[in-house]
Amino acid sequence: MKRVSRQLGASLLLLALCGCVERSLSSADIAGIHAIAIKQTYNPTEYGLFVGNVGAAIAMGAAVGPGATAAMIQQSTTEPGQQSTFTELLQAQDLRLGDELDAGVEAKLREAGYTMVSWGDPRANAILSFYIDQSTYERRVWGAIGPHLVIRAILNDVSGKKIFERIYRYDMEQLNIGLAAVLTPDNKYGFDEPADVLAHPDIAAAGLRAVIPLIAENLSRALQKQR
Repeated sequence: MKRVSRQLGASLLLLALCGCVERSLSSADIAGIHAIAIKQTYNPTEYGLFVGNVGAAIAMGAAVGPGATAAMIQQSTTEPGQQSTFTELLQAQDLRLGDELDAGVEAKLREAGYTMVSWGDPRANAILSFYIDQSTYERRVWGAIGPHLVIRAILNDVSGKKIFERIYRYDMEQLNIGLAAVLTPDNKYGFDEPADVLAHPDIAAAGLRAVIPLIAENLSRALQKQR
């Protein structure tokens, strides 16, 4: 029951995130940003490994097929302890997704012409924050078991006013359900069975890390200054 409750909570969170409206930057906003500080992003403490249960989906009256979403389908792991094992394997790969995301975006924005300063530096006139809301390897019904991340990027001015927000959905299923940016992993990061994922944690870690340059490039374009 605890597992189902956790999964239901994640599904409701995804639906809530999908209802968010992207807040875009105006040219005036961009012109006023000179120095950006990135608030430290928390590293996920758990990485889920889920395989969609077709029978449960049908029982729930859900649409089963390429358009089925995590919110529609009850997920289940195939063996007890699989999730904790997956987390431990990724930690052994020195995966620090939050820290690595911060570093990757900072380098890209510096390349784009922004002054990047440390958190708390008085020179900062904008604060960039990331929130990693979902971090799993999963398959909802069929297809490959692949990386799935939901990450929010929020930019505030130093008064705390939100001036930009974008939600990223990184998933093997190329389904746009209202999120602002849908990013797709390379097929080489997909697996047929949960045991294959556990047998290749290096590839799984690389599949999750591969979102970083995609987000960095997307944000760099969103914050591009007029020359």
